Amino acid sequence: MDKVDSPFDIKVSSEAGMAIPLLAGAGGKVLLSQLSDAELDALLSESKLKKFTPSSCVHKKNYKTMIKRARLEKFALDDEEYIEGVRALAVPLHLHRVNLQAAIWIVGLKSQIKNEVLPSYKSMLQEIASIIEMRFS
Repeated sequence: MDKVDSPFDIKVSSEAGMAIPLLAGAGGKVLLSQLSDAELDALLSESKLKKFTPSSCVHKKNYKTMIKRARLEKFALDDEEYIEGVRALAVPLHLHRVNLQAAIWIVGLKSQIKNEVLPSYKSMLQEIASIIEMRFS
């Protein structure tokens, strides 16, 4: 695992290895998107969705729809769902390892990750994911 901090003076930063709840944020969505429907249903049936911010999804049916969309699009967005004022974008990594879910994501202030740059960040993450996946194939 690795991380790179933003060059901006004001930034979102965390320590490598910091724990984030699985059912929170873009990273969790793409990790969950790699589970089968049965595994996802089992996890959601025994878990409670927490309201971290006013934008957090606490309805399991809607959350499952978000996970399925992340599976289809190979991309997830957290728009202030885990921390107010913070956005995150994530893509899954398919590393051809049994029972291994992996992802890469970027996190930043909503003022820095504006709507108009979302497509370019998504493309950049998907390109990086492809390079990483080739090394594991």
